Amino acid sequence: MKPFKKLFFSLIIIIILVFIGCKKKDDPHDVIIIEDKICGVEDPATELPWLAQIISVAKTDISPDYFGTIYLISEEEKETFWINMNMEQEQLNGHWFDCEGGSFEVNQDTVIPWPGPTKIIYAKYQADLVWDYPIKPGSEEWNEFGNYEQRVAALQIPYNVLSKLNTAFLIEVCLNYPFVNNIFLFNSVQAGIDNLKQNFKAFSEFLLRLEAGKFLFEKYKMIKPGDFNESWSSFEKIDFAFKLEYIEIFLAQPELLSTFTKNEKKELVSYLLSNIEEKNKYPEVFVSNNESIGFCLIRILEQEGALTDIPANVNYDDLIYFLETGFLRDYELLNSIILLAENYQW
Repeated sequence: MKPFKKLFFSLIIIIILVFIGCKKKDDPHDVIIIEDKICGVEDPATELPWLAQIISVAKTDISPDYFGTIYLISEEEKETFWINMNMEQEQLNGHWFDCEGGSFEVNQDTVIPWPGPTKIIYAKYQADLVWDYPIKPGSEEWNEFGNYEQRVAALQIPYNVLSKLNTAFLIEVCLNYPFVNNIFLFNSVQAGIDNLKQNFKAFSEFLLRLEAGKFLFEKYKMIKPGDFNESWSSFEKIDFAFKLEYIEIFLAQPELLSTFTKNEKKELVSYLLSNIEEKNKYPEVFVSNNESIGFCLIRILEQEGALTDIPANVNYDDLIYFLETGFLRDYELLNSIILLAENYQW
């Protein structure tokens, strides 16, 4: 990025605030079954009898009591299942279970260890459930919170709500997080994303959902670089540009890319390359020189084992640094990545 543009970009990040509200989205109830070996079995959702019984009831019961998520929490070789559903008649809400189905109460001495839930075993989301941030930048309530840590705490979504939010709506929640633009204020974009995972549990939840990448890609396809209005203010245009870059950076996360099939990755690459051409038509709006698209491309190519075909004149250290951090030290590398993506034989 040229020095002037990079300075301008950084200044805009520091002062811009996200005011976009969340919109209601509908998607079918999601059922997620994981494949890793847990508690000595391949599929705990069907092979652990006590857990299979709970899931069987949840699948067929249409009452609100069975909306929510069953999480796996792994800590120091100990595996625990957290049932975050009402299930009042079963008296299971707020209980954790060991591999044998033994339960224990969640109380003030029982905390969810960082980084929180490790996997989603099963989920049944409530299509019409909505949620909004209790405080927003510029409001009196926002100003009453004196520091960053207090605001971050106030912006967290309670797990009894988060576990029921459908994935399409959760995308809107993450994109409209008031501190999402902080990902650009670290030494690298990936460091910013790692900080977001740590400080905003809704984003960590989003990355756990196996369908999240597909939903996010659908969202990406709906936003065209030329969709902004010429009458918008400079801040509104930059906010629009950021929204696309957030999605591109989110899509670059291995947790999401690993859920894509080869054909889905091929389609994603096609859209990314197309958006490079479209963004280049509006340099006054998209000032980051397609770095976020390049980040997503290099992550896809790395998963496909295609980086071995990078030209010999490319600095290998710069390539690995960009792959790991999302920060370009040499913008000629971006051209090589784009060329490789264009010519990759799927």
